[in-house]
Amino acid sequence: STRKESSAASDVYKRQTLYQGGMIMNRKRLYIIGNGFDCMYGLPTKVSDFERHLSEKQVYNEIDDANEILNNYEVDWCEFEEGLSNINTEEIYSRNVQYPDYLSDHESDRDGGILNMQMYTDSLEESVREALDDMIQEAESELDEKVCITKSLFNEGDQIVSFNYTSTIERLYDLPDGTNIIHIHGNSGGDKIFGYKEQLKQPSVMLSSEEDYYVDKQKEVVNSMYKRLQKNYKYKELKDFLEKNCQEVDDVVVIGHSMANVDSEYMEMIESVVKPKKWYISQYNQEPSENSLSEYSFVDKICPFDSKNVLK
Repeated sequence: STRKESSAASDVYKRQTLYQGGMIMNRKRLYIIGNGFDCMYGLPTKVSDFERHLSEKQVYNEIDDANEILNNYEVDWCEFEEGLSNINTEEIYSRNVQYPDYLSDHESDRDGGILNMQMYTDSLEESVREALDDMIQEAESELDEKVCITKSLFNEGDQIVSFNYTSTIERLYDLPDGTNIIHIHGNSGGDKIFGYKEQLKQPSVMLSSEEDYYVDKQKEVVNSMYKRLQKNYKYKELKDFLEKNCQEVDDVVVIGHSMANVDSEYMEMIESVVKPKKWYISQYNQEPSENSLSEYSFVDKICPFDSKNVLK
């Protein structure tokens, strides 16, 4: 019964608000925009596009491309950012460790392994960040070919939280007065937030009991890379934006966001600060699923709708 009511409410909302000019005249909305929004416009920002750019990157001291190497280290890009949390640090260490030569007269024969490991992990990490930059630049180039939308999806006073790095909304929509947008993960022209939610597992490269300085330093280098791959959340920035711009918001509309656990704290913050009457969440092929949405504290407010109708 609850599910039918939710679906019915979604259909009414879809017809009256999203796609026919806003028949509910006095409702202000906060839009949450995810990567699915860019995909609706055919922009090359899918996981497969990211992997394509990764496959063009070379890693220090490796023959295989960066995508093959990261797959070998158990990174599952189907989980996108969260896939980085499963990177096999023990395998990285064991494949690249150089043991010191204590009989040599040259210090470089002992600490050279530390420098080599640093160069390797820096190169591996850089390949991920460069692939992300390349994917965004390609998407931005394709936006140059698209025509600005004249009929806006957004109404005066609506607010936007974008999880995308692209400028799709700014370039394709003529945003009405009073509409503000925050790119919580950064944008194409600046620093970009990308990484896993938290250390779901401790790095598996443990320091040795023998306290071999040169070996342990190489392990520390690998562990340091793992920690750098963790996402740097912008909770304060989001809270400031919500408190400044969203005090009169009635509903939250989510388009193209997976509502995955990696961003769940952001969603819960929006719920606690904005206190919307409803959460209207787009689904593509039944994703996000009912089970994943049930994890949220505001599950009783959720009304799903079909994302295929958003741009009609």
